Amino acid sequence: MTMPEHAASYRGLQPLVSILFLVLGGCSSGSDPGSTQGTGPFTVTNVALGNGRSEWIIRYTNGLSVVAEDRRVTLYFQTDSSLAVTFDPRTMRCGPILLETPSSGQAPGAWITDFNADGTPDVRRVKGVNVNEVFYEGRWLQSAPGPATNVSVKLHGTNATLFFDGTRWRRPVSTTMTESYNQNEAER
Repeated sequence: MTMPEHAASYRGLQPLVSILFLVLGGCSSGSDPGSTQGTGPFTVTNVALGNGRSEWIIRYTNGLSVVAEDRRVTLYFQTDSSLAVTFDPRTMRCGPILLETPSSGQAPGAWITDFNADGTPDVRRVKGVNVNEVFYEGRWLQSAPGPATNVSVKLHGTNATLFFDGTRWRRPVSTTMTESYNQNEAER
């Protein structure tokens, strides 16, 4: 799957997340823990987890499930597919979003994380192989742990260091200038 197609399919899930919150908003009041209520094409269960915590589980007859916890809502659809949205329960501000995709004939499955819920993926871990990638300048780059919280990637044929600034992956200014110089020298 090419990046534009992949990014489009990832962003296409945003309306689904909005609908998910609307559905869950109607399920936030009132049943005793452990109770199950049938409501047409789905059932709603309130499960007691201990320490005064509980979660809501909505199971649809078509296999779709929605699990609402204190700080996370997860939508399970299809085998090996899920969408988990974390949030601050006081402000309802979204936190990291995790999308699990199944493998297909064209690509292996993956876990894709959007750390700041801005709609652009930040990291991808490919299922079945030990490959981690970062989304940098519109494409996935294979990454390896670097110094501190940085990652190392291969960029324009040379090793580069990237760091996540809270919104996107960036190159440190000092290494950007050095790597640009090295790249220009290599091209001569």
